[in-house]
Amino acid sequence: MYIYETENGMTFKLIEKRNNPYAEKMQHLKTLDVYELIQDCAVTISAHIGKKGITRLQERGMQFIFKKGKIEQALIEVSNDDNKMHQVQKENY
Repeated sequence: MYIYETENGMTFKLIEKRNNPYAEKMQHLKTLDVYELIQDCAVTISAHIGKKGITRLQERGMQFIFKKGKIEQALIEVSNDDNKMHQVQKENY
């Protein structure tokens, strides 16, 4: 997982890489464990999250943008949509 911070909504800076120890595991309620890793992020950009996982994370206030491809392009698209974003979580790229 890559954590980015936006500066003035137009430029992005990689501030941290986080290990996701749950990425290859199949387990019940895995998204709640992942939530502990990303709860400080304003927006999560992901290629895919399961339906139940989306619901669980939305109940905790998480916002999602689903994009496939390169993170750089996804960040540009996100910044065009929402210049108020403070941190972006990139997962599954």
